[in-house]
Amino acid sequence: MVAKGTGMDRLSIAALALTLVAGCKSGDKKKTPPPAPNGSGTTTTTAAPDAPPKLFVDAELTTLESALTPRLDANAKRTCPRPLLKGTARPGPASDDIIAFVEAKDPLTKCFYKIEEAQKVGKLDEMVEKRDASLVAIDKECGEPLATAVTNIATHEDACSPYQPGRRPETDKPLRLLQAAHMLGLRARVLADTDPAAALWLLATSVRAMQDISRGRVNLITSITVAAAYETLLRHVEKILDGGKLAAPAAGELATAFDALLASEPRFADTLQGEQDWKALYGGLMRYMPASWMPPGGAPDPDPRKMGMPPLAKGTKLGAKDSGGLVLQSASEASASLDQACPATASYLACRTGLELRAAKRANVVRRAEALLDPDAIAKQLTAPAGGSADPREVLKRMALDALEPGLHFDYVDFLDKKVKVLWRLPAAQAALASIAAGCKPGQPSKAANDLIGEPMTVTVDAKVITVIPPGFARPPGATFKGKCP
Repeated sequence: MVAKGTGMDRLSIAALALTLVAGCKSGDKKKTPPPAPNGSGTTTTTAAPDAPPKLFVDAELTTLESALTPRLDANAKRTCPRPLLKGTARPGPASDDIIAFVEAKDPLTKCFYKIEEAQKVGKLDEMVEKRDASLVAIDKECGEPLATAVTNIATHEDACSPYQPGRRPETDKPLRLLQAAHMLGLRARVLADTDPAAALWLLATSVRAMQDISRGRVNLITSITVAAAYETLLRHVEKILDGGKLAAPAAGELATAFDALLASEPRFADTLQGEQDWKALYGGLMRYMPASWMPPGGAPDPDPRKMGMPPLAKGTKLGAKDSGGLVLQSASEASASLDQACPATASYLACRTGLELRAAKRANVVRRAEALLDPDAIAKQLTAPAGGSADPREVLKRMALDALEPGLHFDYVDFLDKKVKVLWRLPAAQAALASIAAGCKPGQPSKAANDLIGEPMTVTVDAKVITVIPPGFARPPGATFKGKCP
């Protein structure tokens, strides 16, 4: 997940060039591996096989580990208070109920197996629209347990995702979230035939549960998977509103609930920071620790070391410590620059602007690195007259870090665009509900919607048809959200 493409090839050039370095010894000696960050995990006195470090000495790795430890500790101890949509709060945090839902504890285990079997003969979205008999049969058996599962998650007042680095690895079955969203959508659509308000409350509760699964510092994959589930759920909201059967008083209550969803939507800044924690722990620290070492919160399945993630040492002279050290330092530097580009409370538009500026600056760095990572340029650098101020080891480390940029870090602007072009349906649904509640007058997008997206939406009502148009940067081509007044 972390590394791909040209960054690794450029790093190989730099790694091979390290063999030219004369007298650049790290002074690194074998030692007992440091304890796991956050005091978790196990250690062994047998060091992992490794080539002698050429870029990092032990003291530098210890400094990087020390900077990571409090971040992982914060992830493990984080609390995430947010208001209930309705009902009475369940005791304790939501994490156990999230795990039971996402990892399909009984009675959901058989349900997901049956959904996977049904999916082999068709696309779930098309089957839901047709109310396919096999899915309707699954709904009769599993619809209630699925609805209960998301309700259990949504009725906690402390609702952090357990899938934060240092707390618990992300699930190895993320597609279950999409399968659940389709089945919850089917249940809502059937329910809407007789009670559209109850159907919309089920969908609102399901969106809240999905929010909680990605609340806190999760990685990009978790965030984007949840966004895909959002899209499925919110398309069903639109279908039900387009039926024109929702009464104004019920729409008012639901508009308030959707406003609460907007106000507590996890911010993209947290995801960016969670992604760096994920890379630092699993792609960095875990890379050079002994095979028996268990990272805090547990190891992902499959083990990143078996996946070669990122495969920095392949075909090069770099050992595990140098490979892991580069990922640790790169994640640390990215965390700082991403925090400036996309602060904690920034809207999606503000983050997009900041990330574009950051990408432009980084592009210049990468171009310089590409020019430097020419064998002749490296040889010239390393054979420069003695007495210069630059340490060849530090020069090559900086070159390798810069060259890693396109391979180790995603195009975060692209990820933001993908998410916001799904997420806009949430404030659009709130605006449509507000319009119905106002007696079929254009409802004003809420302050929470503007704070989240960064630009207002356009709401019109014509012949009882409500049309919500998202701002340009968040709008898929031709996309609108429609509803009808009763």
